[in-house]
Amino acid sequence: MRGKKEFSPFELRLKVHYLIKKVFKSHFLFNTLFRSIVPKRNVFKPPAHQPQNTIPVLLNSTQWQNNYFGICFDTDSFPWYTTFIHFCENNRLPYKIFNIHQSDWLEQSRPCDVIFWRPANAQHSIKEAMMKVKILNEMGIKTFPPLYDLMLYENKSLQFSLLRETGLPVVPTFISHDYDESRLFLKDRKMWPLVSKVKTGSASIGVRLLKNEKEASHFLKKAFTRGIRYFWHGDRQKYYVLFQDYVDNMGYDLRIITAGDTFFGYYRYPKKNDFRASGSGFWSFTELPQDALKLAQKVKTTLGLSDCSVDFIRDKNGTLHIIEVSLFTLISSPAQAIVNEQPGYYIRQETGDFIFSEGYLWPQHLMLKHFLQEYVV
Repeated sequence: MRGKKEFSPFELRLKVHYLIKKVFKSHFLFNTLFRSIVPKRNVFKPPAHQPQNTIPVLLNSTQWQNNYFGICFDTDSFPWYTTFIHFCENNRLPYKIFNIHQSDWLEQSRPCDVIFWRPANAQHSIKEAMMKVKILNEMGIKTFPPLYDLMLYENKSLQFSLLRETGLPVVPTFISHDYDESRLFLKDRKMWPLVSKVKTGSASIGVRLLKNEKEASHFLKKAFTRGIRYFWHGDRQKYYVLFQDYVDNMGYDLRIITAGDTFFGYYRYPKKNDFRASGSGFWSFTELPQDALKLAQKVKTTLGLSDCSVDFIRDKNGTLHIIEVSLFTLISSPAQAIVNEQPGYYIRQETGDFIFSEGYLWPQHLMLKHFLQEYVV
């Protein structure tokens, strides 16, 4: 489980931050006060040092040194921009760091040929990113992530539509913006419970279990009237529902992170008396199954994504089902795959199989290398 042995350069900073946060977590007012007094942008602003034994990810050509790179700050709990800095410095790429949220963002962007930006996963942040990335692309500036990937980022509605259309094994999902259709769906349903989710959310926020038709109908009426408030991203689930079959599973979910031809991953387990594994903090690092690695690769290529992480559950018959796809995930260290307590990574072979190799590698570095070679050349 995460916590037995830390490989993260944020270890001390995180322990202090989350110890204080835990005290106020159960009280809405105190939690709001804590977020105001100690915002993430202050706690995580100093860049984390790169572990000395991290394997550098180097580009195959020096041609990139003729380009100018822009790196945008992000205030995630585990900032990605620090790994962007490491990547540029390892490859001797000229770069600048700037705040893309400021009023002069366009002027700051103009000298750049390529911009790396990890938007936050809240609605307002994604909307801002999509608008600005579209403008930057029209100016001829390449962006990581690409606009198409950004469209699918934290958009479960679009993800499930594409996954179902392409025949990938996604968990059966019903998404509707029509009240009458949703009411009939609940009335005709024979299998309970039912999982409800919001389009944008992570760490199981906005995920709940509806046990029967009465409970689901009450939820539906609320969603199509005043809406359901979720403090985490300052928005409401309003005028739509996203229902997903509850799959009797093996008691865990599995996350696979793709980074070019290199893969990472781990298992996640729910808390006691809970069905949600995401955000629980109970992670297990061990050998990853070949079928999950191959299916993650298929999801990435079928959807046409630069890279992504794919969350799976395995039912009692051993069949994998896709829960969600995302580009940006929580990455706190270069140890995102661990076998026999040895950090490493999986490399895809020409045969399609994967082999494990030991060593510290930042997934973000591999993602940037793959992005530059496949999308910018």
